[in-house]
Amino acid sequence: AVDALVAVAELLGAPVIHEATTSHGRCSFPSSHPLAAPPLPVEAGSPADALPRLASIPDVAQYMSRRGNDLADAAILVLPALTQVLVALISETSSMAVTMSGAGPTCLALYATERQAAAAATTLQATHPDWWVRATTLG
Repeated sequence: AVDALVAVAELLGAPVIHEATTSHGRCSFPSSHPLAAPPLPVEAGSPADALPRLASIPDVAQYMSRRGNDLADAAILVLPALTQVLVALISETSSMAVTMSGAGPTCLALYATERQAAAAATTLQATHPDWWVRATTLG
């Protein structure tokens, strides 16, 4: 069944989140995917000094994608279903960036417009009716 899902995902051009060499079924994104970038280096000084100025939604998306979440692997070990949520946010919607809040279980995606966020929420609610899905805004 997993091989069939991987084949469908590859056919659709979605990132395949499957690796036979791990016990928890999660692997890194392909190196060409924006979520595969290494974490940003921590600058000297206060934590606020280490954060770049994020002047636009694309800046926030790029930061989210580059920064990643250090707790994601551990959270997925505890709750493997988080992988399904992250994959859905990436492959079923037009998200600019996808991440997990802290150690989960909240997963989130960033969209360019409120309309895209609302459309993604509608899509996810239809395809995953047992999930709690909300479109909201930053700021």
